[in-house]
Amino acid sequence: MSGDHRAARARSTGTQGTHSRSSSMNKQLVATTGRSFDDWFDILDNAGAESWPHWKIKRYLGGKRKNDEWWASAVAEAYERARGSNPAHSTYSAKATKTVAAGLAEVWGLIDNEDERRAWLDIELEERSRQAQSALYSELADGSKVTISLRENPRATGSKNSTLVTIRHSGLANEASLDETKAFWRSALATLAATIDEAKL
Repeated sequence: MSGDHRAARARSTGTQGTHSRSSSMNKQLVATTGRSFDDWFDILDNAGAESWPHWKIKRYLGGKRKNDEWWASAVAEAYERARGSNPAHSTYSAKATKTVAAGLAEVWGLIDNEDERRAWLDIELEERSRQAQSALYSELADGSKVTISLRENPRATGSKNSTLVTIRHSGLANEASLDETKAFWRSALATLAATIDEAKL
């Protein structure tokens, strides 16, 4: 993109080339990535990113361009504001919960171990990080994120162990997919509960 074209685009969108007009942030970006916001905007324009959803812009920056996640997100958000696209990232989140009849350690084994997880979850997760017996953070191929978290059921009494499992699926591209996504995760949790019950027989 030429300098004149860039300036015209900046005027039309109410921006002047820097993220939130912060010169210090722009300097940090140059120091970290070797490029300014304007440089990254040119790269994204040349890649055809103006029509991309937020997750795809961020993945392109974070993966192919070796940006760390924080800067990839900052550049993606600044780019969308500058181009007037996806002002709220056009993403949605779905959540499903279920109490299962097992203790934290047992349930964690079925979630943290990839082979055990396949017994109840028919989807491949790209694991990012974990907190032992607490949460598994992962990403799907479309850039959306799935967090599976556990906590002891506060209503459990006596020697009866039970665990509350919560699945949050964020970064969904459209609202129309919410019901289907929630149904999928509810079904998966029902299968998890059945797997635990069958193991006790």
